[in-house]
Amino acid sequence: MAASAQRPSQDLRHRNMRLGLLVYMVILSACIQAQNLGQVELDEAPKTVYFKTNPLSLLFGTFPLYSGELKGLAEIVISERVTYNLGASLIFKAPWVDNGLGFPLAIGQDNSLWGYRFQGEFRYYYLKFTNQNRVSKLFIPNGLYASIHGSYATATFRDKTIRFPSVEFVQVDVNALAGMQLMISDALGLDVYMGLGYKNYAISRVVGANRTIVTPFEIGYFNSYYWPIKFKLGTSLVFGLF
Repeated sequence: MAASAQRPSQDLRHRNMRLGLLVYMVILSACIQAQNLGQVELDEAPKTVYFKTNPLSLLFGTFPLYSGELKGLAEIVISERVTYNLGASLIFKAPWVDNGLGFPLAIGQDNSLWGYRFQGEFRYYYLKFTNQNRVSKLFIPNGLYASIHGSYATATFRDKTIRFPSVEFVQVDVNALAGMQLMISDALGLDVYMGLGYKNYAISRVVGANRTIVTPFEIGYFNSYYWPIKFKLGTSLVFGLF
């Protein structure tokens, strides 16, 4: 009877020792991982802001045929897979546009086009091309993504010597995009995207207090310019900032 009572007691002690050893190993492993993680964060802090632009937009801007655009965007990393893109642009007359009488919008011999554009985007990277074992690489916005994009732009075309008449452009669009961003490192990369969306364009001629709608044909556009469906295809250079 005494030997029978002693065996369960020994088995319980052995079980407690194995459980204690397991807990010790788990705690030790967690401490090592935490130490390594802290070293990675300290030595290679991940960038959280990236600058984007496209030099070709200086020749081909938001409004077809006439405009150039000085464009800048910031991609802000929120989490491993989520980023926000915020951008602002200066719109101007494309440098290759002729001021001559053949120019459909010509008012006088010296014309100008000035305006601005704001845009925003919510982006989700569903497939990352990064090293998942390093924190400094984990947050790089590198891979395949889907996003929702919105944009508002306006510009005014007029003769430089007189205030009226003028032609005003307004564009609003909302788009669903799919794309791929390839980062050579955390400092340089390329963003390529395409998608479909809804657009609302308005062109009007302003003379004093009078405003009249201008048809696309009057300014050299196709009638499809007013179609509500917008197809987007574009690319941007990406530079890691900080």
